Amino acid sequence: MSSENNDPIRHPIQPLVMVDGTLRYKRNKIVRALLDYSSERGFGMNEIAGRDFSNDDRVQLAQLIGYSHDGAGTLSYFPDEVWEASKTMHESGMSEDQARLQSLRNAINILQAKAIEAVKVLTEDGALEDMPGQRDSFQPPTTS
Repeated sequence: MSSENNDPIRHPIQPLVMVDGTLRYKRNKIVRALLDYSSERGFGMNEIAGRDFSNDDRVQLAQLIGYSHDGAGTLSYFPDEVWEASKTMHESGMSEDQARLQSLRNAINILQAKAIEAVKVLTEDGALEDMPGQRDSFQPPTTS
């Protein structure tokens, strides 16, 4: 695990705004002007992509230049947690911390449901029959 993932300090999530019918991260005009200036001189998004910048910095840049929310969801480096949290913040007015926590809760609920389904399939297929004592002792968690 990289130190980037262990760093408790994260870049903030930019708010989402509607621009001409498209939900976008709120653009920082200074950052956009700097990118436009550097792009004209041969250092644009492709050159940035080729450099060794952290994913956290890439995510923040995508937000600061006003990337669309849908488009950000297709970027390989853009974490689901940030994408979902930004949408939750926009729709519910939650704080960033509340929205990030809600996103993580949603991910846990999905994993829990998949695990319960896998155990049901294994139980129905008899796969747990080969493991003495395991079938009778396993109790899937209850979902609320």
